[in-house]
Amino acid sequence: MDDQHNKNMIRVLIAEDSPTIAKLIEAYLSRDPEIMVVGLATNGREACEMVEKYKPDIVTMDMHMPVMDGYEATKQIMAYYPTPIIVLSSSVFRMGTDKVFEALSYGALDVMKKSSFEDIDATDEERNELIYRIKLLAKIQVVHHPLAKIEKHRKQLLAQAEAQKHPHLHSKIVGIVASTGGPNALSALLKDIPSDFSAPILIVQHMSPGFVDGLVSWLAGEIKIKIKLATQGEIVQPGVVYVAPTGLHIRVNESMQIQLTNEDPVDGHKPSGTVLLQSLAKVFGVNSMGILLTGMGRDGAKGLEAIYVARGYTIIQDEKTSAVYGMPKMAKELGVAREELPLNKIALSLVKWSKEE
Repeated sequence: MDDQHNKNMIRVLIAEDSPTIAKLIEAYLSRDPEIMVVGLATNGREACEMVEKYKPDIVTMDMHMPVMDGYEATKQIMAYYPTPIIVLSSSVFRMGTDKVFEALSYGALDVMKKSSFEDIDATDEERNELIYRIKLLAKIQVVHHPLAKIEKHRKQLLAQAEAQKHPHLHSKIVGIVASTGGPNALSALLKDIPSDFSAPILIVQHMSPGFVDGLVSWLAGEIKIKIKLATQGEIVQPGVVYVAPTGLHIRVNESMQIQLTNEDPVDGHKPSGTVLLQSLAKVFGVNSMGILLTGMGRDGAKGLEAIYVARGYTIIQDEKTSAVYGMPKMAKELGVAREELPLNKIALSLVKWSKEE
């Protein structure tokens, strides 16, 4: 293999304390002619040292490792040697997923269940998903994150909005769609929503199965307003965030009830952001808002178009602050975004819109 070919390959560092799992991942990735594994780290400290030494294009990060866990390693890497990171986790219970989402908040780009390499009966299709994500995310330009937990300075207007008492506007409703990079973006956006916000918020976040409950739990500890997993038939309430469960489309009907349905995926996704936003456009029209955050693909763009046509309000996250400028770009190309904003400006616009008559 010549040097020029090596330079064109995607260089992967595997951080995994189980030698068996590490070798399985290495063997599978090495089957792809575009990928080269440059190192195997058995703990977080080794991962940090190898990132500095080998400068990989991307890191697969286990969470539970000796000496230094994956959470701390992610924090160190993103502070000193920013590199795309995919979290591989076996944890689908709260103790594990809390750490996973903390790692995402420090700049890791995506999370996948590790079971496809732990289960001998797992299919190549399941394992190919890791290769697909590596090829996509290795191209992303990541940025430095500070070591201490980021506490953003709030805009004066948002501080005032939280303190004010304004009447609930039951007729207004918000839909948010996010994919790759979404958990971190959702945390940043929702932190700036005051506790007395006057409209329901519904969220579709594309995630691997088993992680949505953990996302809700993690966000509940990060934001002021109430957040919960959406359930069939419940009536949406002002100031509550509802997150779509995995494997079901979510809509809101004329009675303000959540409808969860098991239908075919739309644009490759179930739940689909387009399905959610189209339902809001149909029922609430001008009183609906749609927001497209960071993410790959096209999901949500057609839904945002429906809200735009219904004279509702539409916002997309700008390219500079998006981890992946895929879904927002599709909506921009359709010409259906009333505003394109950096992540830290979206909540301000959302709060302002919610109080307009």
